[in-house]
Amino acid sequence: WHRLMLSVTMAMGVGSMIFHGTLRYWAQLLDELPLYAMAVLAAATLRQRASRAPGVQPLAAAWSAFIAAGLLLSERDSDVHVSFRGLMTVTFSVAFVYIFTAGSVAGEEVDAARGGGDGATLFRLTFV
Repeated sequence: WHRLMLSVTMAMGVGSMIFHGTLRYWAQLLDELPLYAMAVLAAATLRQRASRAPGVQPLAAAWSAFIAAGLLLSERDSDVHVSFRGLMTVTFSVAFVYIFTAGSVAGEEVDAARGGGDGATLFRLTFV
């Protein structure tokens, strides 16, 4: 899954470059979809870490591919496209909140293991 995440990172760079160079809607999707996939995969990876149970990443990858296919294969003004954008927005927001929550918990676990108290605080301060 690390290779997939590295590939998504490369796609983020290429998609962002194309979008910001053209400012076209199809290029905006090339910019947004890798960001979405990375957020969902990162949340799945943190969920797997928290539950210590494998198998979450394939579901996250399949879901990201489903959202991408729905957006790329539908007309921009169609109800299907609008519905998929709504699904993407809501699930991205949930993944984003989960990433920060799980990151804070992981920081507290590191603090407890080290006997210190700065890991979780430093994690939270990086977003201020």
